[in-house]
Amino acid sequence: METIAYSENGVSLTGLLVRPENAAVRAGVLVCHEGPGRGGHIQRRLEMLAELGYAAFALDVFGDGSQPETEREKIFGRLMPWLENREALRARAAAGLDAFQNAVKTDIAFAIGYCFGGTVALELARMGAALDGVASFHGGLKAPVPARPGQVNAAVLSCVGTEDPAIPLEDRTAFEAEMIAAGAKFQTLLFSGTMHSFTNKDAPAMPGFGYNAWADQQSWAAMQSFFQALEAR
Repeated sequence: METIAYSENGVSLTGLLVRPENAAVRAGVLVCHEGPGRGGHIQRRLEMLAELGYAAFALDVFGDGSQPETEREKIFGRLMPWLENREALRARAAAGLDAFQNAVKTDIAFAIGYCFGGTVALELARMGAALDGVASFHGGLKAPVPARPGQVNAAVLSCVGTEDPAIPLEDRTAFEAEMIAAGAKFQTLLFSGTMHSFTNKDAPAMPGFGYNAWADQQSWAAMQSFFQALEAR
């Protein structure tokens, strides 16, 4: 695992890069971390992507490697300013994308994200980033700055649970309407009986949060199929 130093708006940032061992790189994947920070879950996903033949790069939103927090108040205190200022979030995400593109030279590039990171990945799609596909796992769908018609270049996959208090039905409906109005190629996977952070075995012990092995496995398989179809174009 290699560390990549970069910066945005004078803030020092650190990316993590993992390449496949003894194999050609099939594509690059930018990985966006959760609200608590870039912990063990994201590192596991980097390794899983490398095993599939991808060069995977985890960006840093909060600075200095986005070290993980465990206390609820600290998590939301660090997280909310970014959700409330999408212009700043997009700038920070774009800096991570630039660092990724400088480190990983591939013709095909994807972005994925978990929870807050799913929102980050979707913001990259909304702003028209040069990505082939974006996959969001239990990422927030609200769009203070909706995508404009023709602006979304990436195909979009959103995976959410029916019991996720952070992504109610009205958000799912609004997201679909936004993607349709933007002319985006998108799909939504909805998992019954599934709460927030369903992919993360280390999900915080909070109401509405919880790991779901079935949804985790099915959404990861869906991501692989999604990527393969885009790689074959």
